[in-house]
Amino acid sequence: MRAAKAPNAKQYTKARAKAAAALDAADADLNTRQPNRPRFTMIVAMQVLKAAPDEYDGAVGAGRNLGRIVNPIGYQTARGFILHFDRMVESVAGDFAGNNAAAPDDMRAGFAQLKQAFANVNAPKQAAFDYPVVLEIVPRIERARAN
Repeated sequence: MRAAKAPNAKQYTKARAKAAAALDAADADLNTRQPNRPRFTMIVAMQVLKAAPDEYDGAVGAGRNLGRIVNPIGYQTARGFILHFDRMVESVAGDFAGNNAAAPDDMRAGFAQLKQAFANVNAPKQAAFDYPVVLEIVPRIERARAN
């Protein structure tokens, strides 16, 4: 964090390279311990996706603020979970050419609906969906993965 705030760009570059090396080492270690990396990635992606509705619930107001985004940070956190889920699924989608080739396409269909709630980087004044709608879409995506 200090390197990112430092006025010296060399510190930032050095810190970023160190972090990237650590992440690469952890990734290589995970590959040796997880022989079925695509399946593992999908399981982790679903856990990431399941965190999004709770953040969204905290972002959308209740009572007289019903339907309004009252916590933009919660909205952006939920959006980050949603977008990261998408990247994780797409990173392994090509590995499902066998038994479950339709799963990524079925998940994309549910995900396309969910992305409507998070179209903007900045939190809108009004929520695109109520919390129960977002909460209902996530299990549908999970069922598509399991089919």
